[in-house]
Amino acid sequence: MFFQIFLLLCSTLLIHCENLTELCYDIKQFKNVPNLARIYKLATSKAIQQIQSNGYPVEVHKISTNDGYRINIHRIPHRLTNDAAPVLILPGLGSSSTPYTMVPNGIVYTLANEGYDVWLGNFRCSFQDVSHIKYSQLQSKFWDFGMDEMALSDTPAMINHILQTTNQTKLSILSMSMSTATTTAMLAFKPELNNKVSRHVALAPVVYLHYIVDAIPYKFLKKLYDITGITDNIFSTLNKLGFYLVPFACSPFSFIPICKAIEICVIGYSPGSYGFCTAGLITSILRGTSLRTLLHFYQLITKKQLMQYDFGSEENLLRYGTDMPPIVDVSQITTPTSLIHSSNDPLASPLNVALLARKMKTAKVVLL
Repeated sequence: MFFQIFLLLCSTLLIHCENLTELCYDIKQFKNVPNLARIYKLATSKAIQQIQSNGYPVEVHKISTNDGYRINIHRIPHRLTNDAAPVLILPGLGSSSTPYTMVPNGIVYTLANEGYDVWLGNFRCSFQDVSHIKYSQLQSKFWDFGMDEMALSDTPAMINHILQTTNQTKLSILSMSMSTATTTAMLAFKPELNNKVSRHVALAPVVYLHYIVDAIPYKFLKKLYDITGITDNIFSTLNKLGFYLVPFACSPFSFIPICKAIEICVIGYSPGSYGFCTAGLITSILRGTSLRTLLHFYQLITKKQLMQYDFGSEENLLRYGTDMPPIVDVSQITTPTSLIHSSNDPLASPLNVALLARKMKTAKVVLL
């Protein structure tokens, strides 16, 4: 298995790096990285700690879902007025709000400085910010969820809590990566919520995954799952272990190419992109996810449709009433949507984004 992981990382580097000179230049940049203690503190700290360390006030709100999860979301009450427009910011795959809060001049602080009412959402997968009224995180039942539950339970609960707290009728949503797909699914399956969302800004939208540069990590995961039959609670334990070990891979004295390969898988390849926050951003994808969520991503790649999770024909009949899972009809969405992407994203490729824009009547594309 370790040999397969080694081949996975090597192939990822070779696919994305145009030449060895380019790769060697990137590796040399690691010598300027601060010491491990600073990297580790940044990578493993919670959002509330990062917000406070950047000099901003923060509130913690606990929301409850209809199936028993209790999720912490964070508010930055900075320069608020009675008519401050609320903005809900949602994380990407396996992540939490920390990628937004760790960068001192990041978008959350820019919005707060401009007078927006900034809310940082989390999903039930973020192990630092979630609990359940019945199950512990050591139990497989706790992790028995996927993207569908985040779309149809977690996000509506966050929206309703924010609007009730602020006495507003609408909010804006800024999503990233996986949450672009869950937000899109929510707006399609729950059309009444289009009246509560004034605008959806989708960063690196992964609604359609028809054309992707590199599906190796997801194929590897599926193969590993088929071979080992790994359970949800074991997977979550390995995820937590990785959360605390990955910062060591990104430290100045470790296996530098490993960190670079992980970075490429997560955010794409940008020459000379490594910086102090990179280790934190990489670790952010290990702040919790479920096995079903990752397998759902694999299904989206192979089936080339945004649809609910495919449990197999028998289970689908019980859950959905049909032998195939329902497909998300993005043409039914009425919320104005901005699709913001880059040219080198391994998942949100220009072709995938263009396909979504053709099908979503309210979408506008912005290429960075």
